[in-house]
Amino acid sequence: MGRVFVYGTLRRGERNHALLDGATFAAAARTAPRYLLRDLDTHPALFEAGSDAVAGELWDCDERVLARLDAFESADDDYRRGAVELADGARADAWFAPARASSAPRIESGDWTAHLDARAAELTCIAIDWSGDATAAGQRRKLWCAVARRGKLVDLAAGRTREELVAELEQRIRAERELALGFDFCFALPAWHARELGCRAAGDVWRVVEERGEQWLAGPQAPFWRGKRPATSSDRSPLRRTEGEGLASRGDKPLSIHQLVGAQVGTGSLRGMPYLSRLRAAGASIWPFDEPRLPVVVELYPRVFTGAVRKRDANARALALQQRWSRAELPDAWRALACAGDDAFDAAVSALGMSKAAREFVRLRGARDEVEALEGRIFRPAQRG
Repeated sequence: MGRVFVYGTLRRGERNHALLDGATFAAAARTAPRYLLRDLDTHPALFEAGSDAVAGELWDCDERVLARLDAFESADDDYRRGAVELADGARADAWFAPARASSAPRIESGDWTAHLDARAAELTCIAIDWSGDATAAGQRRKLWCAVARRGKLVDLAAGRTREELVAELEQRIRAERELALGFDFCFALPAWHARELGCRAAGDVWRVVEERGEQWLAGPQAPFWRGKRPATSSDRSPLRRTEGEGLASRGDKPLSIHQLVGAQVGTGSLRGMPYLSRLRAAGASIWPFDEPRLPVVVELYPRVFTGAVRKRDANARALALQQRWSRAELPDAWRALACAGDDAFDAAVSALGMSKAAREFVRLRGARDEVEALEGRIFRPAQRG
């Protein structure tokens, strides 16, 4: 049995804590003030040369757990296990970073969890109520963008085309680190359909959609449909797995990307996915396809945040906003805009919900399995807005 000191993503509540399954928690602890913790964006790096007391936890691990942790720590970054001195003079094993990581920013608090919480507090959350409208005029009317910080809506506007909005977001991604973007279109096709098209990763899907999407829209053929849904076998569901994971809300349920009705989900998704390649190229992590880090782009389903509201009813929108969001969170000027239409309502409530869940955006986990790595996952906060 060995005692280890964990200080980053293995700590309780952090994204890789499950790797400690089978270990026994001993105590919260700090090192002696002779170390240095640096921020590698997705995880911290511990160095022996320093004067900081690093916060973490002590765990008792058997050889099986130690072997699992050694494999994890050395998989990409070549971390090495060595002895660390604790504040009380005791010693435990910890994993030290390679020298090439020594230029990363210092975490002054020496506490990765507190550092993530501080990043979450500075997070700007942008929710886009997307539109698949073919015309510039329609896009300027239907495409809404809402911005929230620290649980407060700070902007809500339409007036942009898809191209104009994405160009603006590319600039923000390049300039801002603490940024989470949410779009309400499907980020991928059902896995079986992606594989039939020869796609092995989400980027392959986006490329095929860019090449063939308008053709599919002009003359839908199975599995796409515009009138009557074509017959399908049980292993060719029109929905992705994520759309079946409890998203139905009192009779409201997600639509399939294969259903090309007007400018709704299917059309909007085919005219949205190609932009994900651009946002990735600008520097964003597209969740859950990429290693989670900020800036991050996630797929939204507005009903997760709005609940069962008759969104086309102005009075119902106003009542929902009054019941759920204070004037401090949703100032009167933005409240009036959010009440004006269901597109603005969805964007505003989604941005506020994202901001309320800011702590989760700095702790996102990657794809759970190969299916999710190919067809994506809708972001659903543990605490609903």
